[in-house]
Amino acid sequence: MAGSAFLEAAVAAGAAHSAGRSGRAVHFRGWSLFRGAVTVGDLLHHTDVVRVTDGSRNARPDVVLDAGRGLTPHWRDGELVVLAESSPDGTLVPLPGFRV
Repeated sequence: MAGSAFLEAAVAAGAAHSAGRSGRAVHFRGWSLFRGAVTVGDLLHHTDVVRVTDGSRNARPDVVLDAGRGLTPHWRDGELVVLAESSPDGTLVPLPGFRV
């Protein structure tokens, strides 16, 4: 019984990811352009990411995001969103920290 419940959940998760409703994105328009520090505005302009959040609010375009070695945004309601939090110096750091 537990096996069939797991299979149903896996199929549902796969369908949601395929439809762009949930999961993470590794390859998207502009994914290879940004490594290291980038402004939110530049990221939004040159990639398929439509929003960068700082906690519960959208980040301002002039705020710097530490893209590290790359970003893996989340699918949220069919949109690519980078979830981030502010570091002590004001730079945004992506959550949960998984990078390619």
